[in-house]
Amino acid sequence: MKSFKEPFVIILVGHPLCGKSTWINENYKNTNVTIISRDNIIMKLHGSSDYTKAYNEVNQKEVDSLLLQDFKDCAAAHVNVIVDMTNMTSKRRKQNLSYFGNNYTKVCVVFPILDESEFIRRNDIRTIKENKHIPLNAIHNMIKSFQVPTKEEGFHEIISIPHIVEDFDKKLIRLSEERKNLTQDVIDRHSQYGDDYKRKLDEFNKQFPATNVNRNVSQFKIVKDGEGRQ
Repeated sequence: MKSFKEPFVIILVGHPLCGKSTWINENYKNTNVTIISRDNIIMKLHGSSDYTKAYNEVNQKEVDSLLLQDFKDCAAAHVNVIVDMTNMTSKRRKQNLSYFGNNYTKVCVVFPILDESEFIRRNDIRTIKENKHIPLNAIHNMIKSFQVPTKEEGFHEIISIPHIVEDFDKKLIRLSEERKNLTQDVIDRHSQYGDDYKRKLDEFNKQFPATNVNRNVSQFKIVKDGEGRQ
């Protein structure tokens, strides 16, 4: 992964299941980077490995208060930070950047919008492993709200993770094997996204074209260069 002048803050942008946490683990595991994540606060506050139960039972206002404190504490300590949340709108990204001063290198990393079949596949697996099911209509609404990040929001650099195009035969084999582990009640929850989703996906893919490469989330292309601060 490319090195940034420290201290830095990296704002991740992408709907659930697009690969944000995987990208962190593959690039920043065991490094001097603090992860700010609302989901992590929920799980820690509840003390459970069951996300659905934790989300439904914790005090959301307390979660928001702890999240705000995390931002303030990290900025005051001048530590390197990755904000692992969806950050789909310009307003949200600006707000999260506002906690960090001019001494910070501010980076945006954009993840691809998944097509329907891939989202369903990942959602099914997470439901079984973590009891964390993301309703399709929630993803649909997030995608509709997506706004392409720009440097005008305060970023010095914007990076996109390439959309990986998998070999079709290999994908069929992989999906078939993973499908064997799914329960019928999970499979029965599948449904179609609407036309609005498909339109948004087309717009995103035009902005961040698919790339035929082997799956390696540490690979990326620069969308808008920015070697230093402006």
